[in-house]
Amino acid sequence: MGENNTMIDSKGLIKIVLLGTIAISGYFIPLLNTIAQQSPYKTQKPSPSPQVTTQKAAWDTLWEMVKSRINQKQPLGSRGGTFCVVSPGQLGEKQLIWHERPMFFWGNTTNPTRLEFRIYSPFNPQQDQTVLWRKRLTTESPRSEFQTVQYIGETLNNSQTYKWEYLDLVDHRKFNGNFQLISVEDHQRIAEDLKVLERQLQKQGIPAEEIILKKSIYFANKDLWSDVLQELSLVTNPSPTLVSQRQLLFDYVCGS
Repeated sequence: MGENNTMIDSKGLIKIVLLGTIAISGYFIPLLNTIAQQSPYKTQKPSPSPQVTTQKAAWDTLWEMVKSRINQKQPLGSRGGTFCVVSPGQLGEKQLIWHERPMFFWGNTTNPTRLEFRIYSPFNPQQDQTVLWRKRLTTESPRSEFQTVQYIGETLNNSQTYKWEYLDLVDHRKFNGNFQLISVEDHQRIAEDLKVLERQLQKQGIPAEEIILKKSIYFANKDLWSDVLQELSLVTNPSPTLVSQRQLLFDYVCGS
């Protein structure tokens, strides 16, 4: 009898322990889950930094302006088969530029080739145009990304219209266009606007690359599209985002 009672008591004790454990688990497990959900140490997806957010908003603004402009009757850029040259002066209806040392932007060269860029003196009915500046270079391999070369000749005159030429010395192709440097008054006004804009953004702690982007939007508002591209290309050590967005912008205006 004693042994039987001991066995019964042991079984009863085990049942009590098991029931207690279940009851405690039923109470504490939901409680622990609630605590874990409210814990500041819970693993969360990192939120974009304010800097990334504002830069994305600026890119979105610029892209909206580009797409609005390219839907107009006169397309941005000059297209010619696999080759595209979009600047200087090719991106706006009035062919105006602000930068006094314009940049050539071209791309989609499918074969290695030798190139020459020229800028001529302003048209004057009293005399022949002369070559103010020429630059020769060689592309070693096919390049799909856009390329640039900057004018480094004598100072250009405001309000004057200049002719430029692009020559492919291998395929004997030639492309030409015109650009006009804006008036002295407009140049000074824009220069002052840009200084004020830069000071304001610097006081807000805006990074240098985003300041360049804001300046590009300023130029876009004035339909100075060659200056938009040139401003974006003056960034030293550009971020991967800027590099990719700049290329997408070039591809878009070239219809690639």
